[in-house]
Amino acid sequence: MSLINKIDELLHSEFNILSSSFSNKEIIEFRRNNLEKFLKLGIPTFKNEDWKYTNMTFLNDIPFSFSFERPQLTQIVADSVLSFLNGSPSTILPIFNGKFIEGSAVLASDNLLVTTINSAFENGLSKEAIDDYNKFYNNSNPFIYLNFAMFTEGLYITVPSNTNFVQPIIIILGYSSETPFISSSFNFIKLEENSSANITVIFVNESNSKVLGNETLNINVGKNSNLELNILQTDLKNLITVNNVNVQLSQNSSFDSNTITLHSEFVRNNLNIAFEGQYGSVKLNGIYFVDTGNFVDNHTLIMHDNPNCISDENFRGILEGRGKAVFTGKIYVERDAQKTNAYQSNKNILLSDEARIHTRPQLEIYADDVKCTHGATAGYLDQDMLFYLKSRGVSHIKAKSLLLNSFVSENIEKIKFNELRDFIKQKLAEKLNLQDIFFCDSILNVSKDS
Repeated sequence: MSLINKIDELLHSEFNILSSSFSNKEIIEFRRNNLEKFLKLGIPTFKNEDWKYTNMTFLNDIPFSFSFERPQLTQIVADSVLSFLNGSPSTILPIFNGKFIEGSAVLASDNLLVTTINSAFENGLSKEAIDDYNKFYNNSNPFIYLNFAMFTEGLYITVPSNTNFVQPIIIILGYSSETPFISSSFNFIKLEENSSANITVIFVNESNSKVLGNETLNINVGKNSNLELNILQTDLKNLITVNNVNVQLSQNSSFDSNTITLHSEFVRNNLNIAFEGQYGSVKLNGIYFVDTGNFVDNHTLIMHDNPNCISDENFRGILEGRGKAVFTGKIYVERDAQKTNAYQSNKNILLSDEARIHTRPQLEIYADDVKCTHGATAGYLDQDMLFYLKSRGVSHIKAKSLLLNSFVSENIEKIKFNELRDFIKQKLAEKLNLQDIFFCDSILNVSKDS
């Protein structure tokens, strides 16, 4: 039985359970319509241009079910995931198996307004708040419709106007099960005018069986507001991640994103951004490190629908063993979006002949007064530099690690959340066999005794 047939059977038999938390008939009908859209589109194949190098047919071989349990956040997970905070005041919002674990949540300030997305819908949030983001999907991503049809819960987070929320906000997306299951949460973040926040989404999996984590995060950044979003996906075994992030930027607002994916089994990140006003700014940065048995696909879309906006996109990947990665980045410039500045770069280093990268930078421009560039590279380590370091007494392993360190360090330093940045440095140092990923100002200053 194909995954589509399984979901059709499961959802139609359990749809009442999924919708039991809603009394709003409009929302129930909305979910039902999205279920029908998903069943009509089906699992994407290689014939779908946006999924050309991402094989999802293996999902048909996994006996998925749905999880309605509300597991507890174990202390082991809490300690391992949040140890990097070192006691710093932070807001912690755990979501496990698609459900908000309110008893384990920590609110560092009363200025942040947090409720479940279910309550938000019941208290007046219209489905139009979701429909506003439809421009990103265009029937190319059936998983977004699956999420809307079957999300069990999620969060509605509001940063009030004129609020500079300095404490980090950490959302944990966790999974725990002994049998294969599908988990979905739908989350909505709204920054009102003249506000700012730093939000980190951390994925963690305790499951011993395969899990499809199909997550959606819609973000609205208000006028004159600023948001940094960090996405951390490290060492995720048995987790098939489809991460949908959709962002709308108002006039004179900014959005910075850092997506870090290290040694995770299967990750598809869909990052979609739209400028809804003038003088907006977007920075998308990413680092991915894959080995045998790992796959990551970063799919980005930046829509310049208004003039005088800037976007800067920089993703860097390290591939070893038989690791595989895909990067597809599209910049779309509307006819009226004059004075657009858009830059895109994807660079990759392959550490073996069996590693594979498919990179597809794309520009679609209808305005004539713009500055837009894109580029992609894939290659091996610089053998001359490697030889130079070894001639200075540096071992082969350490020389290679230093060059890789230099390759990713620029993107790491763009993370403004200090504790998270140091934690990622430590993680990368472990994977690069270094004691400290930034222990010298220059590779050329490495001493022989290092």
